[in-house]
Formats: sequence, C-alpha cells, structure tokens
Amino acid sequence: MIGIATAHLLACSDGNSARPAEVSAASAPAYKPRPVVNPGGVRGRNYTPHYIVGFGITGENGMRGGGPNIWRAEGEGPAGGGAETCCIGIPEVWRPGMKVTIRWGAEKVADGKTPAVHYVAEARIPEYARETAGMWAIFLPDNRVKVIVRDGNPNGKHNVWLRPSDDDPYVAQGVIDEEANRELLRSRYHDAEVEARERRRRANAAEAQAKDATGEDLIRLRREAAEDRRMADVAEAKAVEKEMLHRQVVEREAVERCKRDASASLADCTDRRTK
Repeated sequence: MIGIATAHLLACSDGNSARPAEVSAASAPAYKPRPVVNPGGVRGRNYTPHYIVGFGITGENGMRGGGPNIWRAEGEGPAGGGAETCCIGIPEVWRPGMKVTIRWGAEKVADGKTPAVHYVAEARIPEYARETAGMWAIFLPDNRVKVIVRDGNPNGKHNVWLRPSDDDPYVAQGVIDEEANRELLRSRYHDAEVEARERRRRANAAEAQAKDATGEDLIRLRREAAEDRRMADVAEAKAVEKEMLHRQVVEREAVERCKRDASASLADCTDRRTK
C-alpha cells in the first residue's frame, strides 16, 4: 500500500520536472578564485629640484603602501632609488586599465619654514611580467609622476632606471591635494594650540607661586612665567606664518598653471590669484 505522502507526490508529478539538484547547479555562479597578490617593496626616484617628504600608493585588490622620502635631484641625474619601504601588494597578473592613486608631498621652498605642498594623481600601471620586484614612483617636474612595477624583463619605456619621456602616456599629472593640505593645516593649528595652552598653564602656575615667593625665587618664577607666555605667542604666530607661506606657494602654482593654459590671459591669471 502506497503511503499518503508518496501517493500525493506521484499524482502531482508530470515526469518532466527538473530535479532540485540540477536546477541549483545550473544557476550557481561560476567560481572565481581570488587573484594572487605578491608582496613587494616601494621605492622612488626624483627628477625634480624639490624634496619629496614621502608618498603613498593605493590601488585595487588591497594594493596599498607608502614610499620613503627622497632628496631633491642635483645636476642631471635623479635622486633616490636606494631606500625601500615595505610592503605593497602587487597583483600577480597585470590587466589593461590597472590604476593606482598616488599622493605625495614636496617642499617647494627650502627655507626650513614653508610647509610641503601635497599632491594627488591617478596613474595607470604599465604592463609587467608575473615575476615582480617591487613598485616604483618616478617623480618628474611640473608635479608629474609615473608608477612602475619592476619586473625581470624591462623594456625601453618602462625601465625604472631610465627617465620617462615627456610624451609617455603613463606619466600622470598631479594636482594639489586640497583635502590633505587642509588636514595638515588643521593639525598644525591643533599642535600650536596645545603647546600654547600648556605654556600659559605653566605661566599661571609660576605666577601663583610667585605671590608667596621672595628674593631670587620671586625673580626666577616671574622670569619663567614671562618666558612661557612669550613661547605661547610664538607657537601661535608660527602656525599662522606657516599657513600664509603655504597659501603663497599654492597660489603661485595656480597662477603658473593658468599661464600654461593657452586660453587664459595674464590678467585672468592674476585676477584668479586675488580671489
């Protein structure tokens, strides 16, 4: 005797229904293994007359790393190429259109006071072989940069030891990184405020002790209080000065970029700087 549940299934089946296992197998997405990412060091070469205070590279598949500071180029040859930082993930297989975002700082005025200006660029990565030997950033004048993955088979255009040509399609144009510069200025102001607040706290404490002091102790405490108040003012003044010097460099570069634009007149560039 056929059970009630079995009889019900036989009555509802037309004999052509697909099996559940076959349906799930056909509709399941194809398995894609995760791309292999090889670790590598980060280096750089500097063909500019400006000191590179450091740089960071961010890309796909967890590609993220930072590079060392690089001294300014002197004479015809570049600086850098020796120091290496660890590490960055490099996809084993290159694909067309692979890009990274690179951010760096450059000291445009070597006076010991003017802060570095920070830039950002999106750079395409030239083709490379499976066996890699790290990632390099090649810094060029006019805030340009080329990012290369070094492999064991360099050709004439993608050799880290050769300066990229001016018409190299993989050379990216950097622009001022407004967000990074604002954050650095905020950080400087914060540090100056913390120092000034601590200096004034110490001055108040010294003045309070001076009320009960006499002789040399009184003179010393008053001197310490006056010096702390002076240093508090100096800290705040330096923060304001650095912001002014930084703004002057940024504005000067904006005018220079404007002058290179054939559609802009000198009067237009000057007017933009004053706004």
